[in-house]
Order: sequence, then structure tokens, then C-alpha cells
Amino acid sequence: MGDDYTSLSILKYKNGEYSLVRLYRKRKETNEYHLYQIGEVLRIYKPKVIGIEITGGVGAIYLEQLTRSGWNCQEIRTTQESKAVMISLLQLGLEKQILSYPEEKCVLIDELLSFRRDGKKLEAAPNRHDDTVMSTAFGLNVTPFGQKDNSVFDDIQL
Repeated sequence: MGDDYTSLSILKYKNGEYSLVRLYRKRKETNEYHLYQIGEVLRIYKPKVIGIEITGGVGAIYLEQLTRSGWNCQEIRTTQESKAVMISLLQLGLEKQILSYPEEKCVLIDELLSFRRDGKKLEAAPNRHDDTVMSTAFGLNVTPFGQKDNSVFDDIQL
């Protein structure tokens, strides 16, 4: 509820690449509404693993409900440092062309263009959102690419 979006990014793996094939993004609805809609998307795509941010929001509720429904969920806790690592991973995936997204009418494009660093903080520009950027970063983070390549950033100060 409120101004934040509830976002779900579905990434498909094929031939060594990930593509954003489905995006659920909605706000100002109840948790029950979002859980139902997310459940419908999950039943269609049947993901192997679901990354859920549980820091400072309702993510713990989603984690509990989706785990109870039999989905393989992985907790994601965000700090300034972990967010920087996940965004770097997203950037690396885009630069290596391991991650693709629809080119037409994809809200991810607008959010990527308004995403910025303000001092040590990574965030959307004022009056903009970064929910899709973060959702996609969370999705990539729980893939084998994310798990393997996260070690690349172990010794980097961000």
C-alpha cells in the first residue's frame, strides 16, 4: 500500500542468457491482492527460485506466504553495500549482453535511465521509481550468474 510499487520480474534462462519475460508492477493494492496476482504469474512461469527482499517492508509476508505455497524462495537483505553489488551485477549483465529486456514500452528502461548514485546512495531520481530495477537485480542475483559472479565483487570497495 502507499506509493511504492510491488514488483516481480520473471527472468528466463536460455543459451547462456537471461531475458526479462514478464513484469508485474502495481501499487496501492492490498498484500492479498498482490499475492494473488503474483501467484498467478508464478503458476504460469514456474520459476526455480524466487528472490524476495525482506528489508524494511512487507517482503517477509510475501516470503512466508510463497514459501508456504511450496515455492523455493531466497531471502534478500539490502544494505547500501549489497545494493551496490546487485546493481553492479545488473550492470555487468547488461554490458555483457547476458541480460536482455523488451525494447518497447518497458518500464525498466525508464527506471534505468533515472537511476543514479547520490554520494554512496543508489536510488531513483526525485519523483521517480526504482522498483523494477531492483526487482530485476534481485532476480538476477538468485540466478547461477548472480551467485557465481557475486564473488567478483568480494574485494571491491563500493
